[in-house]
Amino acid sequence: MLRGWKMSLRGSLAIMAEVIVRFAIPSEPLRPFISTYYELEICGEGSVQDMLHPEWANIRVPLNRGWEFGLSPEAMTPLPAAIVMQGPTSRATHIKGPKGMSFGIGILPTGWSMLFRADASSYADRIRPLFDLLGEEEAEALFDAITAEPNLEGRAKVADAWIMAKLNSGKRKPFDGQVESLFQVLIDPASATVEQITATLGLPQHQLVRLSRRGFGFPPKLLLRRQRFLRMLGTLHARPYEEWNDFLDPQYVDQSHMIRDFNRFLGMPPSRYFQQPRAILAAAAKARAAMFGQPLQGLHPAKPKNAR
Repeated sequence: MLRGWKMSLRGSLAIMAEVIVRFAIPSEPLRPFISTYYELEICGEGSVQDMLHPEWANIRVPLNRGWEFGLSPEAMTPLPAAIVMQGPTSRATHIKGPKGMSFGIGILPTGWSMLFRADASSYADRIRPLFDLLGEEEAEALFDAITAEPNLEGRAKVADAWIMAKLNSGKRKPFDGQVESLFQVLIDPASATVEQITATLGLPQHQLVRLSRRGFGFPPKLLLRRQRFLRMLGTLHARPYEEWNDFLDPQYVDQSHMIRDFNRFLGMPPSRYFQQPRAILAAAAKARAAMFGQPLQGLHPAKPKNAR
């Protein structure tokens, strides 16, 4: 199933750029491991600059030159015209794109633990060439196969086949089942403390911290804080900022508590965030919510809402 959404952005020179985000659902056996396949297209003249919320890992394939990524607007660097891995993030990723298109694969923590040997913490808040994880030959073959396809449907089929082959060729690691359990606990809004998680999973705290860094990229306390923030952002997409007391997550003490998290995860207060155009974020959130029931990758459910 494919679904897309588009937003228009008028710049200071009255140049109209249109952002289109399309999603495709992975095949049934892959849904516990892959959140989505997606395509970001920028049409018209000029470029579009936006940010991406903290999220799980992504394989990104720019289909033309000119894309820039960075952890701050001042530190953006050109993304090479090659396939790259962005590990799980705990802060906003800033993106600038020209007219053109990019393709991506959203990888859940369960997928990371099954597909890659490296600890997720080694790639947390980093963008690296995918051959760091796969080797140059496999990364180049995947890049060539994806870029040879003319549309999202074809690219999704290539990604499906590659991921299925990786899963079938690898051996299940001893901690894979623990990663699955921890993932389900983390996305549960009732999970509020590290102590709750250790009690639920029956793991001592030092083992939980090691598992969390290896499979998710960050310690459990930071992951809980990130999930709380993303839940609130998911609610905010349908409400104006002035009604903060209506959408504030129950785990927040007060509004100042929430503002500290905005500064931690997005690098800005909420007032500044809601003054920005957010053309890419808005298009992606609407398309993702329509297909999967949640507007953000970090809130992705185990099974897409409209999956068949």
